Amino acid sequence: MNNRMVIYELPTAWTRVGETGGRERAVGTFKDVLGLVDENAEGANFAGLAVLQKGHSYLTELGVNALELLPAADSFFKRSWGYDTAHYLAPDWELGFPDGQTASTANADLAALVESCHRHGIRFFIDVVMAFAKNEANQWIDFDDFCLLDAHLTPADPDAHTSGRGDGHQEIRDGFGSTLFRYARPLPQAAYDPIGGGATQEAPARALLYCYVTRWMRDFRVDGIRMDSVENVSSWDFIQAYKDRARALFQERWQAAGLGAAADAHFLVVGEELTLPFGLLTQNRLDGLWNEEFLRRLRPAILGASKDGETFEQSIRRLIDCRNLGFSDGAQAILYVTSHDVEGFQKERLFTMLSRSGLQGPDIEKRIKLAFACLLTAVGIPMILAGERSTRPVRRERQRNRQRRQGSGPGGFLSSGTAVPAGDIPIRLAAGPPPYERGGAERERHRFHSRGLQRQQARAGMEARRRRAGSSGGGGELFGLRDAERAHRLCGRVRSAELAGNASWASLAGGAAAAGCAA
Repeated sequence: MNNRMVIYELPTAWTRVGETGGRERAVGTFKDVLGLVDENAEGANFAGLAVLQKGHSYLTELGVNALELLPAADSFFKRSWGYDTAHYLAPDWELGFPDGQTASTANADLAALVESCHRHGIRFFIDVVMAFAKNEANQWIDFDDFCLLDAHLTPADPDAHTSGRGDGHQEIRDGFGSTLFRYARPLPQAAYDPIGGGATQEAPARALLYCYVTRWMRDFRVDGIRMDSVENVSSWDFIQAYKDRARALFQERWQAAGLGAAADAHFLVVGEELTLPFGLLTQNRLDGLWNEEFLRRLRPAILGASKDGETFEQSIRRLIDCRNLGFSDGAQAILYVTSHDVEGFQKERLFTMLSRSGLQGPDIEKRIKLAFACLLTAVGIPMILAGERSTRPVRRERQRNRQRRQGSGPGGFLSSGTAVPAGDIPIRLAAGPPPYERGGAERERHRFHSRGLQRQQARAGMEARRRRAGSSGGGGELFGLRDAERAHRLCGRVRSAELAGNASWASLAGGAAAAGCAA
């Protein structure tokens, strides 16, 4: 059921501690991901990591039941975040080409990964980049019918503007270094329709993307879709048609397996538009949206503050129940403490944000646990970014401090000989997508931070330092913070009937209890 999902968001660019103590970046191939799912697989490029050893299914043991890979279609650049799709009908060449192989086996490896996910009760989501592509074949065959060269130069073009932000206003589309697809302008005369077999005047980029979803739904049997940068696609009609085609293909597969009439509750198409244009939901264009407002309220809340313009209680109520923001059902909202967009103020890795606020050790760990207690009890579908649910950086910091006091040990990361407990994901991701995946406007937006939130962080840091100066560390209480206790009490006011629609808490109760976060 959609309202019982716990999604694990996993990039395919992984880093590890090398033999010299520095970080090494490499491709986490489909076989490496398989090692997180299948207890009989042990990975490829990252074989030897504790979580990839045979005998364990890390994701099953964690309690997640949906895996979302960052874009797995073949990309133009050497594998990074993957938002530069070049070949929509093929899984990424590098993801199927581990070190030591003589050729890529991407098709077979992806099929094996999805099949193993299904055997372990894990749904497989794909992250699709629809607004633009990088060096896609049709750009060389029929550029003007498929693509828009520069929307800023032709603002009157029907494909030049975004489909609409949360407040309804439109902006000039931005390809962020890639080439924008046309979805609004029809062909001047009918051409071949690869889906229906007849003739159509519909924009040919639509037909290409319909083929894309058909290929991945039928051949790789995916169970859900996350649409990147929805407003940049420019056409809500196309977004709905794409969603409807994906749902029809899943229904076809469900019926062929004789599974009854519950197909709709087992498939989800969600979009990323951080200003929350609820028309996408009320008009049935999409099934759900990423709820960035959860993150925007959670980050200040665990520092004892509220979102700008709100009281603390208002922030907590909107944080815990997405219906207070405009969602009508918990299955429409994807909640997250951190996403792969780890650029910008209060969007960093949670540990990084808290440490920059002047907090240390136990104070950081308690707030991380509080953040995940909120995530797992809030109304909505929780999503966990790989590596974020661990408090291992706190323990790593403690070890470095001990080593400095003893005058030994590496000055930075753990040595390559240090064992990594199976309960901690040992992969760490790069700080963000490489520069060539970011547009100039996006870089400019990230340069300006909210002064109000910076002041809140500074105040929280000073408060933490005063507490440390006047106490011995707070003993063994669960959170030990007045502001955290306020937030927890407000969480408890949400009626059990409201939480009944979010059974994901039950599926992760064991993991939360082990982390010390059980209610």
